[in-house]
Amino acid sequence: MKNINEVLRKLAETRLSCPTFIIDELERLYYEAEENGMATALLEADLLATKKELAERDRRIAWLTNELGE
Repeated sequence: MKNINEVLRKLAETRLSCPTFIIDELERLYYEAEENGMATALLEADLLATKKELAERDRRIAWLTNELGE
């Protein structure tokens, strides 16, 4: 995703007429997308930790099952 400053610079360079409310909305959407990306990264890290924990529990259950079966 382009940096909001790049988008604003490009608008200024091309001298495109752009109402203030559109610029404001572009900035709002950019920062919202950035926040959503950070939240997604945190959730993915949490999911990975949960998967690792479940894998460890599965190994422990398998080991205990093997011990009880002998």
